[in-house]
Amino acid sequence: MTGSDQMPPLSPREDLELEAGFSALRRTAPRPSDALYARVLADAAMVQGQARQPGLGARLAAAWRTIGPAFGGWQGAGAVAASAVLGIMVGYSAADEATLWYAGAAVYEGGLDDPLALLPVEG
Repeated sequence: MTGSDQMPPLSPREDLELEAGFSALRRTAPRPSDALYARVLADAAMVQGQARQPGLGARLAAAWRTIGPAFGGWQGAGAVAASAVLGIMVGYSAADEATLWYAGAAVYEGGLDDPLALLPVEG
């Protein structure tokens, strides 16, 4: 508070009256209504029911503990994911474009109808 915002000090009589009023309020604390108690208990029961269900993170962790060893851990799962992405990429690309990945692609301009044509020809 700044200088003009401060209240003047209370007289001893005013201080005693104020303290008596506060002590009377402390003795007669208001009791919440029964409707408020019922709403609080209903809300608590609803929240307790939700707390018993595991969250998504706990369910995913449990699923990983179950199937993770089948992949060989994180490294194996990463290899499976990379293979899946590569398979989708190869499957999506056209068959003629796939010949660019072979060593004989510069010589062989045809499709993949005859895979033996990709073998190097001697002589």
